[in-house]
Amino acid sequence: MTNNWTTTNVTGILLVLISRVICDDDDDYYLGSTSSEDEVTYQDTLYDSRDYPLNLEGSLRQRMALNGAIADPGKSFVCSPISALMPLGKLALGATGTCKKQLEEAVGVRSRPELKKSFQSLLVGLRSLFGVKLTVCSRIYISTDHTLRSQFRSDAKEVFKSTFKRINMHQPEKVARKINNWVREKTKNLIPEIITPNSISPHASVILVNAVYFSGNWMNKFHDIEMRDFYTATDIRKVPMMTREGKYKYTKNDALDCQMIEIPYVGGQASFIIFLPNTRDGLPLLLYKLKLAPDLMQTAINKMRVENVILSMPKFKTTTELDLKVSYEKLGLNEMLKTQKSGLNEIVSGDHHLYVSKAIQKAVIDVNENGTEAAAASAVEISLLSFILTKIKFEANRPFYYFIKVRKEKIFTGVYN
Repeated sequence: MTNNWTTTNVTGILLVLISRVICDDDDDYYLGSTSSEDEVTYQDTLYDSRDYPLNLEGSLRQRMALNGAIADPGKSFVCSPISALMPLGKLALGATGTCKKQLEEAVGVRSRPELKKSFQSLLVGLRSLFGVKLTVCSRIYISTDHTLRSQFRSDAKEVFKSTFKRINMHQPEKVARKINNWVREKTKNLIPEIITPNSISPHASVILVNAVYFSGNWMNKFHDIEMRDFYTATDIRKVPMMTREGKYKYTKNDALDCQMIEIPYVGGQASFIIFLPNTRDGLPLLLYKLKLAPDLMQTAINKMRVENVILSMPKFKTTTELDLKVSYEKLGLNEMLKTQKSGLNEIVSGDHHLYVSKAIQKAVIDVNENGTEAAAASAVEISLLSFILTKIKFEANRPFYYFIKVRKEKIFTGVYN
């Protein structure tokens, strides 16, 4: 596809999606109520999933991470499906025709009222987490040469709590510096830069920026760490492995040819789930099975039961920068990428042919040994000891697929290799 920046009535939208997760003993994990105007910090309150059903089941979340991992299964990879979902929801608010239909299908809704209700329900549900910190930030930058339509502005603020900043796109260095400063602040300095001046066209009218930040402590921290062998498909290398014995939800799955384990964070509302192939070269086949038959994943999760497990897993950090235009094209989101008649004609005022010129996501995950033991977990562990007759060994010493689940939502997902 050719980006035609020379036509004065063609303007571009740059989607910049920032995601950061850290699993450690940060003192900052408690959910306070110090939200800034462009930040939603999810509060320590009770929640009933029946009141706010999280029912977005679009193609994007089902396939985005698997497509990225399958593209290069020999390399560690992390992404945030929910961070990619938010800007598409915003674009759908200002889309018409085929473009609107494609965006709604990717998101998992059938109409604009349903889109509004679903995203509002999603965000309300995520606000009520206990014990972990999840922050979603949303900002829309508007060129001083253009004006947002009042309806789009109103909807984006109502549904996504977006704030708006006017910027001069003819000063790309200044624009990049402002966006990067905002990103650096919202990701606690873990992502110092997401965009360069070369990424910004003077003809662009809108830049949508989303940041997702997650910080969680293990419900039961790891005490034993040592360098041990990790077996890739082609070689063996030494990595720091964390080990502990305790109660975890666990299962074996013959259809996926893997073991599965769920490792809870403090509060019990977020967890880290690992799909560990039974063989060192089994990850590509596992990913293809999950892509071709996505129901296998939930079926396997439903079969997990509490077992006494000796768990070993790597301590690791992964950073991935993803060109989401490729992902969007694979998902059938072609209309919004057209330089002419994209269907994004209800976002800015005037006769402008808006289109998505670039879409970037940068995600970082940092997993280590620390956490906080909850009193309730200790009590349960003691009460169940007399019923345990065998110990299961779960040793993640070969490439595996994982995701971080907050309630029913996959906030981050990836592979470790």
